[in-house]
Amino acid sequence: MRTTALVSFLRAISAGVTSLMMSNATVPGLTTLPASMSPVAIGYLRHALGFHGLIMTDPLSAGVNSALHLRVPRASVDSLTTGADEVLNGDLASPAVAPTASHTAAASVVTLAADRRTRAELVRAAALVLAATNHLRCAV
Repeated sequence: MRTTALVSFLRAISAGVTSLMMSNATVPGLTTLPASMSPVAIGYLRHALGFHGLIMTDPLSAGVNSALHLRVPRASVDSLTTGADEVLNGDLASPAVAPTASHTAAASVVTLAADRRTRAELVRAAALVLAATNHLRCAV
């Protein structure tokens, strides 16, 4: 994989990129889950490739998650608990976004309160999101 599929990731990390988007596709030989929800894929990116920046998901309203019968709130929780820092949930113009965001937030709070990620990890993730959103330099 390092000589084919990961070349662009390795180059981006070497160049100092501060954020990466995880695909909802599976990675044959690595995981059968969508990469955005896979602890193996996110762990590989963090540990084997040494990436410490923001990891965001592809929009979780995409067809692959529907094919797995995952609704956006559940897909969001799965992504956050496996190490993604930010989840994307689709078209902001859609009337379904507000209720979906509300359900996602509620599900995330309950799940994350169950200590599947530490407070320090969540604070770090929030700092990465704020830095990327506001183009600030946040000490993490």
